[in-house]
Amino acid sequence: MRNVTILRQKSSVGCLAKMKVYIEDPNATDMAINGVPCTKVGVLKNGKTLTFPIDEASRKVFVIAGRMSASICNDFYQIPAGTEDVYLSGKNRYNPANGNAFRFDGVNDEEVLTNRKKSTKIGIIILILAVILGIVVGILKGTSENVQTKQFSIAGMSITLTDKFEQTFDVNCDVSLKSDYTLINGQKEEKNLFEEGTTLNGYIDLLKDANEQPDSDTQTKDGLVFFEYEEKSVDGTEMHHHYLFAYETDDEFWALQFVINADAENELESQVMKWAKTVEFEK
Repeated sequence: MRNVTILRQKSSVGCLAKMKVYIEDPNATDMAINGVPCTKVGVLKNGKTLTFPIDEASRKVFVIAGRMSASICNDFYQIPAGTEDVYLSGKNRYNPANGNAFRFDGVNDEEVLTNRKKSTKIGIIILILAVILGIVVGILKGTSENVQTKQFSIAGMSITLTDKFEQTFDVNCDVSLKSDYTLINGQKEEKNLFEEGTTLNGYIDLLKDANEQPDSDTQTKDGLVFFEYEEKSVDGTEMHHHYLFAYETDDEFWALQFVINADAENELESQVMKWAKTVEFEK
């Protein structure tokens, strides 16, 4: 027997989601991922490690968010046969098309890379169908009705938007809302997960690193702390503008990300700031 240790690097993406770890097991009957029979060996929390024993045969190790999303939100590593202990690392990476899936570091296995492309394509199709459904619903409602403000209260946070928004589901977010032009994702993290004395500015620096934007400027405006960056869509056809706001309560840090089409940045910037200012938290 030998041990496998997996480090889940700390990231604001999917920070509260406990990722499930499965090992290939020819005798398993409870779970199959990508057609491979597997046995669950534990969970991976943000910034933590998991160690478990395996035999000396070549085995695939899978990390998923949950059973229902396993075909989209999964990644695996092919552990070669041997007797030496194995050390792996990875983190959840922002990509709505695959549910912000966990990705192992340093992977160049063509089978793994093909699996990642396949799961992302499936996710894109689901997102497109969701957009089409939203458009159809909007048409059925009619375009002449007045836009009304609407408050959403989710996971201990409230935000005032418009009735053009609807709550959606993301396995790795505590809050997920969308309209025809704006996607909002929110995540909370307990302060005790961080080094003692971590400030709001320190937390936003961690968010920059997690989103691979270390050179973005931290901005303060009307009591809000945030940074901005632009990034191409998953399929590379559109440029999106991101506003990532950081908040804190006595016990938690919150990250709230607004994603809009870069072409609409000038028209929506003031609206995004207005929405971000309405955020409140339960006492």
